[in-house]
Amino acid sequence: MQEWQTTSFPNCNMFHELDFSTKSVTNQFEYYTSGGYNDIFYLDEKDKPDDPALAMKILQYGTDYSDRNFDRVRRDSVILERLTKSPYVLNLFGFCGFDVLTPYADGGTLSSKLRKWGQGKLKLSPMTRLQYAVDAALGLAAVHDIDGEGLSSVTHGDLKGQQYLFLNGEMKLGDFNRGRFMRRNSTAPHTACTYTIGKNDATFRSPEEYEYLPQTSAIDVYALGSILYEILNGKEVWHSIHSNDARKRIRKGLLPKLSSSDEPVDTALREAIAMCYVFDPKDRAKAADVASFLKQKLSEIST
Repeated sequence: MQEWQTTSFPNCNMFHELDFSTKSVTNQFEYYTSGGYNDIFYLDEKDKPDDPALAMKILQYGTDYSDRNFDRVRRDSVILERLTKSPYVLNLFGFCGFDVLTPYADGGTLSSKLRKWGQGKLKLSPMTRLQYAVDAALGLAAVHDIDGEGLSSVTHGDLKGQQYLFLNGEMKLGDFNRGRFMRRNSTAPHTACTYTIGKNDATFRSPEEYEYLPQTSAIDVYALGSILYEILNGKEVWHSIHSNDARKRIRKGLLPKLSSSDEPVDTALREAIAMCYVFDPKDRAKAADVASFLKQKLSEIST
């Protein structure tokens, strides 16, 4: 759809200059955690106290050196690079081969905060949760309008609470390893071509993903609904049902039970979830519409 989708901007020399061996001995470079595709390392150079701590993502040990896997990391880095203009998306500091270098998110993930809140281990006011919802929607809206023309040339493809990170108290969306670059429909230039992904797991995805039907960026909006569910309830969607049964229900268009609280924030969240949890992707709200609705509710409730 866009020329930039074919590009990449590696700065490999910077990675070679980091001297990981010495830094690992001096506790400036160490293993942190692993995700679906990546091992993540923590890097903090003691001789540069003014520089931020870094996170280095590298595809997990044993990953094949294939064109497909190189392109997986290229997509992640190029999308992050294009979205440095957005305050709701994680910044990029470097990219080379299987490696991506970003700021270290010192505040954990949205899911971890909501889980602790749901367990009574963390206090989150209704307005704080509504602000999280606004920021989550704005992050996705930035992705879907990456070119500023209102037609998404990118899908995130794996939108969930773990992908939203807290950096200096601000929530940022990251991790585009499963993202897809959209192609423009040559017979209808104002629409994007569809695509499919071969394996769709978990229980937060859209009906068309579990049916393995043609997909668009609308899958991310459905997944946003699952994040809003988590913000509303403090638990992941379909948490009490086996994942196979949950996926069957989603494919039939069935929806999870929602909190019945008449608290204004909870009411607003339920209305936003209804905008996202629409069976037909053509009728699903746009990310920007969900963000606009939630911002309006935040303004109304806070006054």
